Amino acid sequence: MKDASRLEIPVGCNPRCNGCSHRELTRVASLEQKEGFLRRAMAGLELHPRVISPIRSVGEEGRLGYRNRTCLHARLSGSGTGPNLQFGLLRAQGVGAPSREPEFVPIPDCPVHSERVRGIFKRLTQVLPGNFSELPLVYGVVSGAFLTLVLKCAPRPVSQALVRVEWQDFERDFGIRGVFVNFHASSGKRIFSSSGWQRVWGKDREVDASGLVYGPQSFQQLIPSLDQEALELASHFMSAKSGDLVLDLYSGLGKSLRLWRDQGAQAMGVELGSEAVSCARQNAAGPGIEILLGRCSDRLPQLKAQTASVLAYATVLAYLNPPRTGLEPEVLDWLSQEARPERVAYLSCSPGTLARDLLGFKRAGYEIARLQAFDFFPQTHHVEALALLQKMPTPR
Repeated sequence: MKDASRLEIPVGCNPRCNGCSHRELTRVASLEQKEGFLRRAMAGLELHPRVISPIRSVGEEGRLGYRNRTCLHARLSGSGTGPNLQFGLLRAQGVGAPSREPEFVPIPDCPVHSERVRGIFKRLTQVLPGNFSELPLVYGVVSGAFLTLVLKCAPRPVSQALVRVEWQDFERDFGIRGVFVNFHASSGKRIFSSSGWQRVWGKDREVDASGLVYGPQSFQQLIPSLDQEALELASHFMSAKSGDLVLDLYSGLGKSLRLWRDQGAQAMGVELGSEAVSCARQNAAGPGIEILLGRCSDRLPQLKAQTASVLAYATVLAYLNPPRTGLEPEVLDWLSQEARPERVAYLSCSPGTLARDLLGFKRAGYEIARLQAFDFFPQTHHVEALALLQKMPTPR
């Protein structure tokens, strides 16, 4: 008897691709699994069941074709048929495989990618050379209006193979506004070299639908409606007002900083990416807004000084959006034990590190008022969550 929770894989999926582990699950079954995973990750916090709200997701129609930004490996097929150049993912091979090297899996018709992204990579297979001696391509990256080709070599003059491409056709057909190469001789899990950028054609900045300036290295969520919903939920809970100080850590392009500015609050943002800081300083410019470049742990002296200067008269709040590794230990200790913001909104892409950090806040006297799950990556096992925390009164 057929399992009602399972589906045929979507049209266009390569059966060998393991990028979407939920592709054979119904929407309901996928969301149930994600909620269950989040609840298990939070088991050590002993939360009331009602604290974890039902996961927010897109409808059935939004589960495919949503990925308008992606990073794909480049390989030469060596088959002698069709395009020599292919784009796809690497798939780890199991014990007993003839080779333990990852298998390259081409995904030209991936149904999770938008039609635009599929078109860009198909066109690249037609216009780029079918050998890597001239162009040692290892990754192709589409980020909004920008295309970046990562070359596994030291910096050198841009190849004539790239100069000859009619990039205006990519602008006309796919909305590409800028093309870059990133020279990265040791490229592997770390995709970009911070110093290896060179523009081939077009612009180095663009403005998205929400008015945010961004560049080729910029991170933006794949489903803007869910991203906006998460930010609005955080904003409503934090209730920043004129005179408050918001500590906005891992602040990205400054979308949240812009919101605190518009609410009349002071804000201090910290972000590691230099491009993101440059864009944030345009996106959230205004009185009382300061944006620092670097690791949050390295910027603790400035954060401490700013917080100490306002504690006597201002409410301190925190908005946190760290990478998968979560908060740096010294940052968690300072926030929970010294800065002690009245309210904290923490958006996490890793339930494991989120649970670890929430335990630190809980031990320091914070109550977890709500945990809202989000399905930012339909068809995959990934689940993100927004935690809303309230500082509890100190017992007398």
